[in-house]
Amino acid sequence: MGVLAQSPSKYALTDLTLRSMIELERANAGLDYETDVLAHLSTALLESSGENTGTAAFTFVEPSLYEPYERIVRECGPAGQPKVQRIQAYIKSMSDDLSLVVGGDAAPVGKLIPACTRLHRELVQEINSEVAFDVNDWPSVYENASTRVRAS
Repeated sequence: MGVLAQSPSKYALTDLTLRSMIELERANAGLDYETDVLAHLSTALLESSGENTGTAAFTFVEPSLYEPYERIVRECGPAGQPKVQRIQAYIKSMSDDLSLVVGGDAAPVGKLIPACTRLHRELVQEINSEVAFDVNDWPSVYENASTRVRAS
């Protein structure tokens, strides 16, 4: 990953995670599946988690994705380990498992399906928490509209 590589948006990652869940279910059932979708998710996860290439002086996670990732790994890893490192380790493990499935190894499929489901749920929750709801104060059909009109 380059220094200026653009990471996927949470909307694109949500869609890609859903598509990957479908392909993993197909693989689990012994059907043909699209390895390109799984490979793309593997790459997108590494890009969004700020996987350290050894050249950066610090580690980071894409700010818009920190909270969903943090909720997933809250219970994972040693308590003393920094959250960003736990997130990156979890995402790296998930990406490695996806790469194995792309290579034809079906062993990680069983744990990737619930992992992708949880990631998708957390991303959808994050998107929905940002949506502003507009409540319109429309007059009721039983309300007299003339009381709302004032003479100027």
